[in-house]
Amino acid sequence: MNLPTNTFSKWVNQIMLLPALLLITFSAAHGDDETKLGNTTVKDIVIYRSQAMVTRTVEFNHKAGETIYIIEGLSSKLIANSIEVRGKGDYVILSVSTQLNYLEPTPKSRQQIQLEDSLEMFKKDQDQLANRKAAYNDEVALLQANKNIGGANVGIKTEELIKMADLFRTRLFDLKEKITDINNKEKKLNERVKQINNQLKEIKKVDQPTSRIFVTTIAKGAGRGQFEINYLVNNAGWEPLYNLRSAGTTSKITLEMRAQVYQQTGEKWDKINLKLSTGQPSLGAIKPVLNPWYISFSRPMPRVHTLKSMEITTSGKKRENDEMMQDASAYQLSTAESSGSYTVATDQTLQTEFEVKLPYSIPSDGNKYTIDLQTNDLPASYTYSAVPKLDKDAFLTAAITGWEDMNLVAGKMSIFFEGSFVGESFIDPASVLDTLNVSLGRDKRIVIKRTLLREKSGNQFLGGNRVVDRKYEIVIKNTRKEKIELVLEDQIPVSRVKEIEIKDTDLNGGELNADTGIVTWKLNINPGDTEKKTLGFAVKYPKDKIIIGL
Repeated sequence: MNLPTNTFSKWVNQIMLLPALLLITFSAAHGDDETKLGNTTVKDIVIYRSQAMVTRTVEFNHKAGETIYIIEGLSSKLIANSIEVRGKGDYVILSVSTQLNYLEPTPKSRQQIQLEDSLEMFKKDQDQLANRKAAYNDEVALLQANKNIGGANVGIKTEELIKMADLFRTRLFDLKEKITDINNKEKKLNERVKQINNQLKEIKKVDQPTSRIFVTTIAKGAGRGQFEINYLVNNAGWEPLYNLRSAGTTSKITLEMRAQVYQQTGEKWDKINLKLSTGQPSLGAIKPVLNPWYISFSRPMPRVHTLKSMEITTSGKKRENDEMMQDASAYQLSTAESSGSYTVATDQTLQTEFEVKLPYSIPSDGNKYTIDLQTNDLPASYTYSAVPKLDKDAFLTAAITGWEDMNLVAGKMSIFFEGSFVGESFIDPASVLDTLNVSLGRDKRIVIKRTLLREKSGNQFLGGNRVVDRKYEIVIKNTRKEKIELVLEDQIPVSRVKEIEIKDTDLNGGELNADTGIVTWKLNINPGDTEKKTLGFAVKYPKDKIIIGL
């Protein structure tokens, strides 16, 4: 493309008034002047919850005129609409497009190469075993073909016959043993080869294509240039995972936030700068719009009794009925550091980013790789809770504050108390207020017993009503070496009809929630002490009625 110098300069000046990036839909007609660029360098990667943004750079020499640069070997999971190409140099980017390349599939992963190497080695072992077994079988056949010793009319001494028989038997037995040993080895080897082949099928179910990007530029003269390519890919993401640790009821809570990162994009992410973002581009960025909410009287559907009556219905009515039916169906060693010591959390307007200040490699195998993000020591107050009507054990709970600054994301949490794994829970910051309450498990050193002391019913009448009177005793013994705070809960019935009257006859200092019927005691029990609480209530209802739930 040859333009007069003044025309070219004027045209370039107009183009440069536009943004440096021009994205145009793919054009099937590429020019003949195409240049394939070498391997691009992965600059950094931002991994979202279910996608990832890849940034690559590549340097090149450009010449005068129009040139199409081809960047190859990219993920087939690349999202075309997300591609951005920025340039440095004395040239103008005219267009950017992409296409799948089936002629150059995704490079083999490290795991695939290792498995194929192992498979080749095992196949060599199989060949060696097969050759050895064939030689032994040939020798067995040779021995069996020469069983007759001497000719038919030639005599042989008894001593020689015995020696020959012993030699024949010993050698044949030895050969049979060797063949049996080879058969056993072949069986194990074949099983191993089968396992490797199955694993290879999982890794490469089909040869995945790669993506390539075409960047068309125009330049007045030759020079040095650089592209920075950004694009989103699917088949990548991360999941939050937490460890909550407590050394005892007098210590702070240690909350560790980790990420399980995965990718199966077909790309090699080796020693990359990694950022994890709480954002989710896949959810879209468009604000929903409310449409008018219309209401009207319902139209009864025509009742169709037989196929014949359907046939005499007008076509319009039949179509309307069909549409309505379709709608209805719809040791003393220093402590090793973790990556959390090198992670910085940054609050942005719409999301939080965790930048890992260490180079990371994430293979394209779909496996989850755990990365430590942050660890904080948080204030906590410890309280025991018990509901002996449902469970005789006391449960230790921790009320944790100060967690808001950790930028937590909803996810699974493993709980450790006094060095032991207690169980799993789930943390959802969206449903937690100022205090995060976590159950740390059962404590068998607090012994609780709930006993029914009294139950009077049947012949106990008051006017035209029947009365049921019950009383329970709850005994709590603290066998720990320190004082405990215990929140004890029980309940009395709650009536839903006015004919049934509930009266609390003995709450023993407990606080009653009239709406739920739950009675709560807040107790402080010294080491070795025993606390007793009683709970009584009476239910009055018409004697000709039967009540349920009592």
